[in-house]
Amino acid sequence: MSESYWAGEFDDVDLPENEVSDLIEEGLCNLGFMIVEKEEDEGKIVTRLKSGYVDSIGSVTFKKNKKHVSISISYEIIKPDVKKISLDEKTIESEVNKLEETWKNLSRMIDSLFSSGFIPAPEIKSVYCPHCGREIDWDSFFCKYCGHEVK
Repeated sequence: MSESYWAGEFDDVDLPENEVSDLIEEGLCNLGFMIVEKEEDEGKIVTRLKSGYVDSIGSVTFKKNKKHVSISISYEIIKPDVKKISLDEKTIESEVNKLEETWKNLSRMIDSLFSSGFIPAPEIKSVYCPHCGREIDWDSFFCKYCGHEVK
């Protein structure tokens, strides 16, 4: 399961690129992400986050142009094969939900770090309920089909 989305576009960010990178990295560490790699030239911070039995890897990519910063996040959640280990699917789904929530918190954290001049993210065409898998509106807080809390 992988997901990619804009964390946002921000104007009037009066920081050099290395300070933007340090600010994002500090936020990542505060949320429990482990920094795997930092690609200074491409403005990418590759991270790993583990929650119990489930793992995720992803990247935060940013571009700074004068005072404008755009930031995108992509991640993949890696589930263990429940047939090969003695875990039930509910436990795994609970762990996946924790990881998804932490990645969403990362987007909120980035928004709060760079909130002056925040331009809302572009509309995402396809978002799916993590519980029932049906397509829902990108800004929904609850699934309109099963009622599961999305955000």
